Amino acid sequence: MLRGLLASLKMGWIIGLFLFLAVAQDITLSASEAKEVSPGEFVTLMFRLEALEGIQVEATAESKAGWVLLRQPGVIEFKNKVKLVPVTVSVPTDAPAGSVDTINLILASGERASIQIKVKEQRGFELQAPANLVLGEELLI
Repeated sequence: MLRGLLASLKMGWIIGLFLFLAVAQDITLSASEAKEVSPGEFVTLMFRLEALEGIQVEATAESKAGWVLLRQPGVIEFKNKVKLVPVTVSVPTDAPAGSVDTINLILASGERASIQIKVKEQRGFELQAPANLVLGEELLI
């Protein structure tokens, strides 16, 4: 009897693993277009996942340049066949014009999609000066 129970548990485990692998292969991952941003901005990138309803997928996001990601996607549950996964990135205020970062969304199965962020040139300047400038007793500005 114990041998029969172990055989059915082993068969159940094998069938479960097979179903998990079959479902994991039916996931399609894609990413939106590259973005141009200014230093100090927050940008939200959208990744699109398509899968069977009722499954869960573990996902993580990474920045190749080490820019701050505001939160990790974590476990994604499919209530519909399509799920948009947002990833918000904080662009450093000192990021030089022309610098590029690649943001990857990586599934536990190893699939990945990437979006590039490029820092655009800033033309113009900002002057910070006091509202009133006083020299001696006379108001100059």
